[in-house]
Amino acid sequence: MIIEKNMEMDLLLVNAPAEDIYGILEEARGYRQPLGIGYIAAFVEHRGYSVKIIDCDAEAITSKNFSGILETLKPKVIGFSCTTPLIATIINMVNTVKAFDKEIVVIAGGPHVTALPEETLRSSKIDIIVRGEGELTTEKILECVRDRKDFCEVMGISYKKDNKIIHNSERELIKDIDFFPFPARHLLSMDKYRASDYLEFFGDKLANIMATRGCPFSCSFCGQDIIFKHSVRKRNYKRIVDELEKIQKDFGVNIFLFEDSTFTANPDLVKETCNEIKKRGIKIKWGAMGRVDLVSEELFQLMKLAGCIFIFYGIESGNQDVLDGAHKKITLNQCREAVSIAKKVGIPVNTSFILGLPGENKNTLENTIDFAVELDADYATFSLATPYPGTEFYETACKEGTVLSSWERYRNARYSEPLYIPTGLSLTELKHFHKLAYKKFYLRPSYILKSIFKVRSFSDLIHKIRVAKDILR
Repeated sequence: MIIEKNMEMDLLLVNAPAEDIYGILEEARGYRQPLGIGYIAAFVEHRGYSVKIIDCDAEAITSKNFSGILETLKPKVIGFSCTTPLIATIINMVNTVKAFDKEIVVIAGGPHVTALPEETLRSSKIDIIVRGEGELTTEKILECVRDRKDFCEVMGISYKKDNKIIHNSERELIKDIDFFPFPARHLLSMDKYRASDYLEFFGDKLANIMATRGCPFSCSFCGQDIIFKHSVRKRNYKRIVDELEKIQKDFGVNIFLFEDSTFTANPDLVKETCNEIKKRGIKIKWGAMGRVDLVSEELFQLMKLAGCIFIFYGIESGNQDVLDGAHKKITLNQCREAVSIAKKVGIPVNTSFILGLPGENKNTLENTIDFAVELDADYATFSLATPYPGTEFYETACKEGTVLSSWERYRNARYSEPLYIPTGLSLTELKHFHKLAYKKFYLRPSYILKSIFKVRSFSDLIHKIRVAKDILR
């Protein structure tokens, strides 16, 4: 990261550090570009504003040494991207900003603050909440700051004025998302972004990309609709491939992750994109998220020919009743078939599971662990069910009396310290099953033998040993 001295920025966008979030997955994690603020940065930069991105997570900048950056950049406006696991850290960073210069306008966007704008403004020194998508709204905020105008006409924000909290009208979503320029990757240290264990090329340079915004499904635990409002918008396949080509040319990246919640939910777009990659002769490798009920061997064959090396299935549970309760709208047999097709075609699979959803008990948790082993995917991720604000799951947890107001507890709730305990289970029991799931899946002799044959180098071997030690611990 290069920062010129005595800069004066219109806007500083911050991706907060993911401190103590990943638990036993810390060694296996990778780093992805913060596309949300990347899109905002590109948009306002095209409108003539000076902007800088600080990705504290990738740059290993802690909340404690953030003040030095403020002294150098002297931003007029600072924007934070807020998810619930990061909100406690961000509130502390906002305190640092206001202690440095109380005149700096602090804005915050993302799913957490969009779901809870009133609560966030009352409990922090944040000045403005950007509700929903941020590109157009952020530009209007910068315009008001520049012209010293009131924020009363800026749609899509909640803000403080004269000790009152004001919620302005909603901003409609832009229908054509090709209207937005590519994310401002030139403002990021692209060499810092590396593939995780689940992309087969751990440690290699990685770029993430989005082909769509939104999700057509309504899983009880997912917060996609908080920002995207039950709307799915697709980019033009040629623009998608243009972006892939530009990233490869500008930054020497050959491995990509489609970050769409369900890339394969749009099979026609996938086919068009794959055919365009093949037509242009682009040599890349990529992975994507998929739905088990939207899989065909024909589609996967095409994806592999276009460079697909990885598919991520959100299976969530090995018990049909739990799946139905979470409105997942898939069956166990569809899960089996989807994994089977990927294996037949030769695309590595990561299966994702959530432990501790409403209705869980010892038997259903055992079902999930046994099902993960039965599927025998290349990887399995076991998360702890976490009720995020704005989701149906959050409302359920509140009705059941779960205390959810301590945002500090969300920091490590997903991977190590469960926040929600289903009726009939104890904290100790849920943590036991979480550890047991990783041990039963990864410490099988057949899996260990398979992993040995995947080792690419001595450093790769050392890394896998470290991950194994974390799982055992």
